[in-house]
Amino acid sequence: GAPVAVHVLGELKEILLAFEKQIDALALKSDGKGHAHNTWPGDKLREIFALVNVTPSTVDELVDVLKRGAAMLAGAVQHTGGVRTSGLHSLAECVQTLFQLDCDPNDFKLHVCTEKPRGGGPLIRTVNYWCLNPGYAMVALLRANHVHSLILTSGTLSPLNSFASELQIPFPIRLENAHVIDKEQAMVMIVKKGPSGVSLRSTYHNRDSPQYLAELGNTMVNFARLVPDGMLVFFPSYAMLESAVQFWQRPPPSNGTGAAQSIWQRMEKFKLVMTEPRGNQQKLAAAHADFEDALER
Repeated sequence: GAPVAVHVLGELKEILLAFEKQIDALALKSDGKGHAHNTWPGDKLREIFALVNVTPSTVDELVDVLKRGAAMLAGAVQHTGGVRTSGLHSLAECVQTLFQLDCDPNDFKLHVCTEKPRGGGPLIRTVNYWCLNPGYAMVALLRANHVHSLILTSGTLSPLNSFASELQIPFPIRLENAHVIDKEQAMVMIVKKGPSGVSLRSTYHNRDSPQYLAELGNTMVNFARLVPDGMLVFFPSYAMLESAVQFWQRPPPSNGTGAAQSIWQRMEKFKLVMTEPRGNQQKLAAAHADFEDALER
């Protein structure tokens, strides 16, 4: 595209600085651990942009300058190793989405939080614009790429009607197979508390709590003792899995006899315990082979 005039870049800088000032003025709630955050309805971000004179009538010009400015700076990066421009691209896409005519602010949330920069230093505020409606991405995908056919496959799409409704695109051809397990073989339960009465709430701020991890581990020991044959335990993420396993494998406080066992050792009294390794195909293949060997014993 055409180069950006110096005075236009100056105006862009003023808008961004004014926007940053408005973000800094937002009231955040402390989490008690040195950080703070707050969440607002999606139209709050439109209000903030209006305060810096970015409106539906001026947004196209801003997006154009952001994209051309990012392209110009990208050229400088190649020649001089200057600053990265992904932030400008992200801001342009966010602003473009925010002011789309068919965009419902109720489908979005503005979340501002404090974070430590990767390179260290004082806390900075990070702006997140969360889309809570997957239909926007799917519709945009079909429009932008002229997709002829789209095939979605998974073992967890049922019920299909609600899933298709959330994606906001038609699925004229559907195939849904019966589950391999009969209804009489399945029982869905929620375990609210562990054996000591501690609440099993796996919230972000609670999942690293020693009390919670100990209670979760003791609950697992009880299930391993009572459930015949195998158990399959899912975690929300590899990070949480690794955190829990590390905690359970720690030696317990000494009881004076030297006979105390870790939570992991107590699990191993009832089951052969195996974990899925992360990001290593060889380790995954080895773990799978060990699992198959255990089934043959």
